[in-house]
Amino acid sequence: MKIPKSFKLIILFVVLILMSRTANADSICSHNNFRFIEIIGQAGGHIYSADALKEASLNKYKEYRTLQLRYGWNSSDPNGWQSMYLYPQYGIGWYSGSIGDPEIIGRPSAVYGFISFPLSYDPKHYPFIEASMGVGYHFKPYNKEHNYQNDAIGSKITGYLNLKLAANYRLNRELDLIYGFDIIHFSNGRISKPNAGLNMLGMNVGLRYNYNTMQKEVDNSCHPKVVLDARPQHSIFRPKESIKRSEFLLYSAFGLVQNDKDNSKHYGTSSTCIEYRYLINTCSGVTAGFDFFYDSSLKPFYPDESYDLYGVHIGYDFLFWKFGARLQGGTYLTQKGRNFKGHFFFRPALQYNIGSKFYAQVGLKTQKFKADWVEWGIGVKFPC
Repeated sequence: MKIPKSFKLIILFVVLILMSRTANADSICSHNNFRFIEIIGQAGGHIYSADALKEASLNKYKEYRTLQLRYGWNSSDPNGWQSMYLYPQYGIGWYSGSIGDPEIIGRPSAVYGFISFPLSYDPKHYPFIEASMGVGYHFKPYNKEHNYQNDAIGSKITGYLNLKLAANYRLNRELDLIYGFDIIHFSNGRISKPNAGLNMLGMNVGLRYNYNTMQKEVDNSCHPKVVLDARPQHSIFRPKESIKRSEFLLYSAFGLVQNDKDNSKHYGTSSTCIEYRYLINTCSGVTAGFDFFYDSSLKPFYPDESYDLYGVHIGYDFLFWKFGARLQGGTYLTQKGRNFKGHFFFRPALQYNIGSKFYAQVGLKTQKFKADWVEWGIGVKFPC
């Protein structure tokens, strides 16, 4: 199944943005000399949602084992935004391993960006939550003649998402032990059918090597030799600043999808919403709004209907630096929308602020708990 060239270009653009933003992390934090390298192993079980793949893989491939290599930054600027979030870590990574029958699924890998937020601060041992987002590749997609058993993935390229709850334990000056639980999701957002996706739940354990890039600047002729800290020593934790300000957001996005009736053709979708956001502080905001959706992939099933749908939503925004991690849930206002799409939808999204007025956003609009389409959009903010 051929992936549209426009989708490949969009994926390439997102990867380049992620890598450039992370590679230029010194612009995020002017005191960022503290780096780390990680190797992480993962193991766990599949949560199969595709019938044919589950039947073909249940006996031989109940488990998965993967490896991740990562490069990152330990934030350290006490005057930056990071001090209000207990100094998160961020970086780029590569993922690969055995996640199923290579004759059916292929040998998938992924490249991604990640950010980790400590839940408490203890130099010796602390818990954290982490989100990773990127692009999966090297999948062997569904083919009705040659690979009909892979009814989970319909494209060679997918989105990659990893959510982790873990802990960091300091072993010595340079080394940390990382351990925890995570859930991994591969999906293409219905850009290519089928798209039941792959879901994996398991454990992870790894080692982090911390180092200071300024160590090479030290005069090694000194006696005794000067050894710099390998990781930042935090003493300033600024409280989150109260904002208590309101604004309106106007957002418009497009998408491309296939349907179950004809997976050789792509259909256009669009999302437009106007919403009210109340900014509680520098970390949090709550939203409520109206949605207008258009899905032309409904045409083969309902040829005599219109394909515009109306909805409402509420949500929560977690804000950091120029980003906002958004989660919204909503319902349809008309019976037609509920007949076509079910009674509710979700929209997890990542927002990037362009100056004080505009923003770009990529999100996933769902149909109940399944992907409906990926939204690529831009928006504008109006203070009130």
